[in-house]
Amino acid sequence: VEGSWTSKIIKFDGKVLQAEKGKLVVMEPFSTHLFSHDISELDSLLRKEVFIETTVELDGKSYTSLETLGSTKDLNLQPTDVLMRVQREDSNTYSVILQANTYVEGVWLESETAGDFSNNLLTLTPGNVTEVLWNAHNDDNPEISIRYLNQLNRP
Repeated sequence: VEGSWTSKIIKFDGKVLQAEKGKLVVMEPFSTHLFSHDISELDSLLRKEVFIETTVELDGKSYTSLETLGSTKDLNLQPTDVLMRVQREDSNTYSVILQANTYVEGVWLESETAGDFSNNLLTLTPGNVTEVLWNAHNDDNPEISIRYLNQLNRP
């Protein structure tokens, strides 16, 4: 199977510092490919303000991985607002659209109305739209709220 990969070091504000890309060949039954960036030029402060986004495209599908260069508690997460729009898809299914202008860690959604989220612990990246589906257990008009770790850094 052939595909491609891209890997970027991105500041929390969305500025790309390094980018690499290439072709990928996966041989059955198992194959490993390691992506590496030269992070020696990143000072210790900058390491707290970047993430690595690696995307692999295989057979028409895209797989993305996000990593930071430190533990979550050491990251310089910026206070920000997350745009959230909720749309009713059918009687009990809702689409929750999320977007932020900076890196947002530890995003979780909740509702007092019983239901199930398709994903309930997220990371948002600058400018990208993320969609989560929510299946309510009844057809009441639910309120969905959002929390995220960046809120802890608000003055």
